[in-house]
Amino acid sequence: MDCQKYFPVGDLNENDAWALFKKMAGACIELYGLQRIAPEVAKKCGGLPVAIVTVAKALKGKQENAWSNALLELERPSLGNMGSVTSETYKCIRLSYNQLNSDELKSIFLLCCTMGFTFDHSVERLLSYGMGLNLLNTVCAMGEARNRVNKLIQDLKNSFLLLETFDDEKFSIHDVVRDAGRAIAINDHNKYTVNDDRILQQDLAKENTLKNCTSITLHDISKLPEELDCPQLKFLLEMSMDCGDIEKVYGESF
Repeated sequence: MDCQKYFPVGDLNENDAWALFKKMAGACIELYGLQRIAPEVAKKCGGLPVAIVTVAKALKGKQENAWSNALLELERPSLGNMGSVTSETYKCIRLSYNQLNSDELKSIFLLCCTMGFTFDHSVERLLSYGMGLNLLNTVCAMGEARNRVNKLIQDLKNSFLLLETFDDEKFSIHDVVRDAGRAIAINDHNKYTVNDDRILQQDLAKENTLKNCTSITLHDISKLPEELDCPQLKFLLEMSMDCGDIEKVYGESF
């Protein structure tokens, strides 16, 4: 973005991590007597700022039973493909995802994750894909759908799963959140995203790896597969940094 400057932020030490977590979680720690369990939850974030913020915001205003359940969830071993993120980070982002209050909001979040890079995604394109996939509950008119998508984007920003932007027609996402979201998408919904030719070829060589996929998104893939045996496929998106998005239909291959 034109007027922003970015600085790398490493993992925080325990004191700084707790200070950030407490600030983001707000008054509920004192109000509901969570002084014992809240630091334990904060430690499970591993000092990673994006994990700290998303978990704290997900639990803000919640009472002790929600915090206890969250701690159990963060202590449970991770199952499935976690992609490029650590188990610790995946569990934190997944906790925040699980706290989203509707399937509609969860579906839009996962679509944001699969759409591509980190900055300046088109809200209009998100709207188009969301409507095409029937992700927007009981919405028919385009104006109503556009307002609905804007509301869902704001809800995701409030949960710190999307970043604030200067342009209301764009949305942005942290790369760690995006990668964790992609892992959730393949584990829970057979939605596959790849941005590496080598990984795509490895996955294609494995029997039935993509057969049950309902969504496939390819980013900057130089060699496309000649055919895809994907009978459940509903959404296929090919994206390139050079030429934008190209949606391809592979005829009888799926």
